[in-house]
Amino acid sequence: MQIRKLAGAALGALFVGSTLAAAATLGDFPAPFVANGQIQGVVVVGANAQPADVVAAIDLAARLGSEATVTKTVTAAATSTKVDGLDEDGTWADLSTSFFGKTVKHYKYSKLLKGTISYDGEDYKVEETLHVPVAGSGKVQLSAKNKDDNGDDINGKYEVTIPASMGATDGLYYELNFKEDIALSGKLDDTLDLNMMGITVSIINVTATDTMQALVGKSTWLGIGEKSTYDDGYSVEVASVGENNNAEIVIYKDGTEVKRVVLNKGDSTSVSGFKVQLLDVYLQKYPTESGKAKILAGKETEKEYTDGSDVPGAKGWKFDLHLQNTGKITSGDYIKIYYEPDEDTELYAGDTVSMPNDFATLKFWGPTETQYLDVTMKPDGSKTTYDSSYANPKTLKLLKFEATEPYSFVVGSDEYDNLWVGYEDVDSSNSVNSGDKYYLVYYDTTEEKYVRLGSGTAVQADDTTADDTTLTFQIQNGDRKYDVTFKIAHDGTGTSDLQVLDDVVVDLDSTTATYDVTANYKQDSDGYFKIDDATDAARVSVNGNNIGTDTKDYLIADYGVYVKSVDGNADSDKVVLSLPDWTNKAEFRFTFGSESGSTSTQTVTYKEAQPVTAPIAMLDTEAESVKADKDLILVGGPAVNSLVRELADAGKLSEAWDNGAWSLNSGEAIIKMVNDAWAQGHVALVVAGTDAADTASAVHVLQQYDQHKDDLANKTVVKVVNGQVTTVA
Repeated sequence: MQIRKLAGAALGALFVGSTLAAAATLGDFPAPFVANGQIQGVVVVGANAQPADVVAAIDLAARLGSEATVTKTVTAAATSTKVDGLDEDGTWADLSTSFFGKTVKHYKYSKLLKGTISYDGEDYKVEETLHVPVAGSGKVQLSAKNKDDNGDDINGKYEVTIPASMGATDGLYYELNFKEDIALSGKLDDTLDLNMMGITVSIINVTATDTMQALVGKSTWLGIGEKSTYDDGYSVEVASVGENNNAEIVIYKDGTEVKRVVLNKGDSTSVSGFKVQLLDVYLQKYPTESGKAKILAGKETEKEYTDGSDVPGAKGWKFDLHLQNTGKITSGDYIKIYYEPDEDTELYAGDTVSMPNDFATLKFWGPTETQYLDVTMKPDGSKTTYDSSYANPKTLKLLKFEATEPYSFVVGSDEYDNLWVGYEDVDSSNSVNSGDKYYLVYYDTTEEKYVRLGSGTAVQADDTTADDTTLTFQIQNGDRKYDVTFKIAHDGTGTSDLQVLDDVVVDLDSTTATYDVTANYKQDSDGYFKIDDATDAARVSVNGNNIGTDTKDYLIADYGVYVKSVDGNADSDKVVLSLPDWTNKAEFRFTFGSESGSTSTQTVTYKEAQPVTAPIAMLDTEAESVKADKDLILVGGPAVNSLVRELADAGKLSEAWDNGAWSLNSGEAIIKMVNDAWAQGHVALVVAGTDAADTASAVHVLQQYDQHKDDLANKTVVKVVNGQVTTVA
C-alpha cells in the first residue's frame, strides 16, 4: 500500500478543486482540470489498483502540471544582449575601436560557453567566443551614402563596409578554445563531436599541424516522414526506422528523389559529392510505434580540413585551425569559423549578417542613443523691434532661426526659444550701405514684443576686408553646442553699393576651422532676406562642397548632421538642419543577437508556473465523500476502481460495460468524459482499460493530447485500441 500513499502525495501537489458550469468534451481537455493557471479536480486511483495504474496517473499529472501557468507581461529597457541565453560579459570601454575617429561599441562574447565537452566518457574544458570585425585601414570602413549606385539622390544614411578579405583575426568569427589535452583514437566510430554554431564537427584525428580529419555538416534529428533541406537544392527524408539500428533514407535534388537506401548506424551514402551519414537511431514500440533518426549531411562531410577550408553547408564561412600536435587536441588549441564572403558586405543601419544556422546575428545599429534637434532658418518679413527697455522702436527685416525644442539658442549665458537676425536700413536706401546695422533679436512672450540684443553691428565702409561684420550665437542640443556665425561678405563692387552676401555658418567642429555648413543668404532690392540663387548648387555648402541641388536629406557622416530636403527647402528660401546631441564623438554600435543594446523598451510575455499547495489525490475509498463536489479523473477499470464501477452500474459507461461485465477486448481502453457524474455541473473523466497496460496506453493519449486534438474534438468518448484512438460506434 505504500506506493499508493506516496503516489497520492505526489499527485496531490498538482491538483486543486474546481467546478464546471457547462457540458465538457474530450476536446476541451485539459479543461476543466486546468483553469486560470491552476490544476483543479481530484485524481482517484483504486485502493486495490496495481502499481502500474498509479504510475500511469502520475504520468498524466506530470503533463497537466506543465499546463498550470499564467501568462504575464513585463516591459523593461533592453540593455543587455543574449545569445542562446548567455549575457555578453564585455564592457564598452575595453571593446571600442575607431571608425573615422568615432567610437564604435562592439560586443565580444568572451565566455559564450565556458563548460565541458565529453569524449570517451571523460569531460574536457572548452570556451567559446564570438568576435565583431574591427575597423581601420583595409578593415571595416564607415561612410555616408547620399546617392545610390545610379547617382540619384537618396536620404543620407550610414554605410558600413566589411571587406571580403579581412581574415580570421580582425573579421567576424566564432572560436572554440580547448583548455585541456584530449588524446584522439583516430577511429571513424570514435569521433570528438563538437557543435559549433549548429554545425556538427566530428574530429577523427589531427593529422598534421593545423590539419584535422573530420566529418563536418548539419546534423539533425528527423522523425519518420520528416525532411531537412541543405545547400545546392538537396534535401533528406527519413522514410522509416528499423529495429536493427538502421533507417531508410531518401535523398532529393531540387525536389526530385535521386537516391533511396537503408543505412545502418554509422554508415553513409553520397550523391554527386553530397554525403549523408546515419549517426543514431531511436525506435519506440510502446504504447505507439514511432521513431526518428539523427543524420549528418552536406557536401564532402568527411575530409581533411586546414586553414582556409570552406565550412560545408555554410557559404562564406571558413575554418582557421590552431592544432599544435598530431593525434591529439592540445590545451590552447582552437578552431575558428570566420566570415569571408566572395565580395564586400555593405550594411546600413538595421542590416544584419546572420551566422550559420541563425546561431547569432551581427547587427549594425548605426548611431545610438541619439536625440536630434531640427533647426530651421527662413525669412520672416519685417517686424517692429525694441531695445531692452522696450523703447526706441525700429522696423527690421528678419531672418528667423527656430528649433523643435525650447531654449535651444544661446547668446552669452542666456537661452532663447527662437532667435532672429534683423537688418536695419539706416539710410532708407533699400540696399545695404555703410552704417546700416544688424542685430540679434528675440521675442519676449510676457511683453509680446520683439527685443533687440545690444546696440547692433554696423556694416563697415571698407569692402576690402571680407566678413568684417559678424553676429554669433550657439545652438544647443543636450550637452552639445554648435557655433553659429552670421557673416557679411563683400563682393568688391565698391562702397557705394556693397551687394552684401549674408552667410550663415554653422560650425560642426570647433577644433576644425573649416568644417561647417554654410547657408548662402543675401538681401533683395528691398532689403528682405532670401537665398542667393545665382548658382543653385552653391545655395548650401558643406565644408566647401556645394549641395544646393540635392533633392533628399544630405548626411554629413563624421558629425551625424543632416541637411533636410536641401533643394526643395532652398527653393522656399529655407535651410533645415537636423543636429544630433553627441557630446563628443558619434557612437556606433555593432552587436550580436536579435535585439540588444537598445535603450528602447521591450515587452516580454512569458508563462509563470503556479504553485499548488493543496494535495487532493485520493484513493477511491477516500473519494466517496467528495465525489459530488469535485471534478474527478478516475484511473483504472471497474475491477480496481470502485467509482468507475459505480458509473458502470449506473449505465454511464455503456460503451465498455454490458450486463454487469466489462465488455472491452484485450488491447482496448476507454476514455470518457461523464458530465453530471454524481452531481450537476461536475464531471468524471474515466481512463480505463482491460488491464493495467491498456489503461497506461489510454493515459498516454491524454498525456499527448495536443497530438490528438482532431481525434478528441467534439467527442465525449473514444476507444484506444493498441495505442490508436478510434471512434466509438
